Amino acid sequence: MKFEIADPIPFKADEAYHILRDEMSALVPFMEDTDSIKVIKREEAEGEVRLTNHWQASMNKIPSAIRSFVKPEMLSWHDHVVWTDQDKTGRWELEALGSDKLFSCKGETSVIEVGEETQLKIVLEFEIYPEKVPGIPKFLAKKIGGQVEKLIGEILSSNMRQMAQSMSRYAASK
Repeated sequence: MKFEIADPIPFKADEAYHILRDEMSALVPFMEDTDSIKVIKREEAEGEVRLTNHWQASMNKIPSAIRSFVKPEMLSWHDHVVWTDQDKTGRWELEALGSDKLFSCKGETSVIEVGEETQLKIVLEFEIYPEKVPGIPKFLAKKIGGQVEKLIGEILSSNMRQMAQSMSRYAASK
């Protein structure tokens, strides 16, 4: 699955870029589906910053029918991102934790000036492997694979929109 969003944000481009690159954890209180974001590695070079962030998603949107199969560690991941100052873009890949390659997800997060407006643009490619969810028989994984991918796709799409919304709520709180 591929998703793309572009939403306005209430910051100048440089400030928005700085928040996304250097203060992501400050957005957590304004993100409905995220319990925490912690920087576990940071390397700076001329014109770029390489980060590894540990994300923990919330269990609150997992349907009760599959909740017994989904453990909190399955909703955690590392995002490995390279932020490039020149184009104010982070190119990232997510690493599933608590499972054996449950999904693959990569993309770009960009801060773009469009006239007087600043936009947050996120593009991602996503694939889920339901047969790797512990406790789900392979025959059942094939049957529910489409539903699981749809559910995860809806969560990811919602989370992408929440990023811009969380930045707006963060700005309002200052």
